[in-house]
Amino acid sequence: MVEMIVVIILIGVLAAIVLPRFMGTRDRAAGAESETVRQLMSSLGQRLTLSGQGVALQFEPEARRFSLLMRADSGSQSTASASATVKPSSDEWKPMPLVRPVVLASTRLSALVVDGRSIPVTTINGNAGAPYQLEFQPGRARPVISIVLVREDLAGEDAPAYQIDLPSSEPVAKVRSIASARTFMPLQTRGEDLDAAGRRDQAW
Repeated sequence: MVEMIVVIILIGVLAAIVLPRFMGTRDRAAGAESETVRQLMSSLGQRLTLSGQGVALQFEPEARRFSLLMRADSGSQSTASASATVKPSSDEWKPMPLVRPVVLASTRLSALVVDGRSIPVTTINGNAGAPYQLEFQPGRARPVISIVLVREDLAGEDAPAYQIDLPSSEPVAKVRSIASARTFMPLQTRGEDLDAAGRRDQAW
């Protein structure tokens, strides 16, 4: 009986030592993955700032992968505004060189907001595996993008989360920890200058 008590005490002590470290490891992995997504979004912002080429942000639900695409025809210029589509990528898009895709292993996508409009994650994940593609065309103001990631092993909107924001006027994305996905507050959208965009006659 004494030996059993000693063994139980030892197991309790070991659990008290190991579990916090194990949970801390998962927190660090989720934080590192969120930072990697932030770097990908910063690459998107820098490309949109410095280049006049069409660019797209793609999320593949089955692969749980974020990636950046560019138009295969680098000389094509479109005047269409930024648009979000749920469709497989067409032949006119190809992976952006020197930018590695990010596969979510320690986190999962909880929210995606484009210019204040929430894209239902159920729509993205439930579209028969078709990738969600947000396209940006040159000559138009880009939208504000907010992404929320939660730890893979935690369920529910009350779980701690990471928010990645890419403002419409800045080339660098920012990441911060938030108490939960329920407390997520997307960035405020900024109005478009119709005069600067050459659409002075368009109604406000």
